[in-house]
Amino acid sequence: MDGEISPFYDRLERHYELYLTHFGWFKINEEPELSNDGNNETKTVRAESGEIELQQFDKVNFEINTGSVSSAEMMATDNTYEIGEYKLPRDNVKFWRDTTELEDLISKFPAGGTVEDLLDLMPTHANAMRDCWRIQMDLDHFDDALQQAISKYASEGYNTEYLEKMVGKVKDQFSAWQLAKGYPYIWDYIDVIDFDLTNYDYEEPSEEEDPAPPDGGITDDTEEKPEFTVEEVLQLELKRQKELSFLDLVLEETGWTVGFVDPTYVRDSEDEFEREELKNRVGKFEVSTQDVYSFLTQEATQYFRCVFDFDTVNYKVNAYKIESLGVDTNIFLSFHNI
Repeated sequence: MDGEISPFYDRLERHYELYLTHFGWFKINEEPELSNDGNNETKTVRAESGEIELQQFDKVNFEINTGSVSSAEMMATDNTYEIGEYKLPRDNVKFWRDTTELEDLISKFPAGGTVEDLLDLMPTHANAMRDCWRIQMDLDHFDDALQQAISKYASEGYNTEYLEKMVGKVKDQFSAWQLAKGYPYIWDYIDVIDFDLTNYDYEEPSEEEDPAPPDGGITDDTEEKPEFTVEEVLQLELKRQKELSFLDLVLEETGWTVGFVDPTYVRDSEDEFEREELKNRVGKFEVSTQDVYSFLTQEATQYFRCVFDFDTVNYKVNAYKIESLGVDTNIFLSFHNI
């Protein structure tokens, strides 16, 4: 270079990495070719973009939304419930779950803080949180209220079987609504934290001996919920969100993180996929062994109808809906005009 040998010239070898300003990292994948005209010696190198390193990481027995016991949604923190002998997921793994707000909340939350501190940091969620709490309290006493209603209407000649079915549906809808509100893991465990429910007017039933369970069953009240601090609940919720995020699961332990995820959608589209944001799309995958790069650029891009862009400067993976990329040139290619 300008008559002087570059100090990095001898280090241009296979497997080394190059950084090009504004372009990012590249990996030399072949031995450089030497050229010497008697006056100057040069090296010609061939390099691949830095995301090729993702081929070094394999997803083995990787299952997403298959419903099996080894599928990601079934192993996520507190994400299953049982109906009889069947275990079902509360929520599916979605393309990406944005935890930016939650991570910011955790960073601002004071050590040893209370739920009131949490509400101060979450003014937009405070009312929803209190609503969820009230509904949970209602659900806790729902069965007693249902039996009272059935007894009342039975004495007046109503079809109590129909009433029971309809009220049961309402209860299920309330449970689903509560789960869909914000961060369910926080709300599920909020009742073990000191919380002043000043706006709730529910009258606790009198303390009487519980009636014997039907069919001679045995009640067991010895099992208690584990006690968590607010900080622990927030961390558990963050963990749960990451475990239900497809991109986070794929990029786990690779050193890469999620960057931009296309937020556009077409509200009036007849295509169900197009009517929702990319981040909310749900895919089903079952992979025995495949490297991360191939999995993203082949199976994932085809299923989710998106294009992945690899930022090798910041080691981030960006995802765009196909229709969001490029500019329409009105040029059509065919075998006749190529």
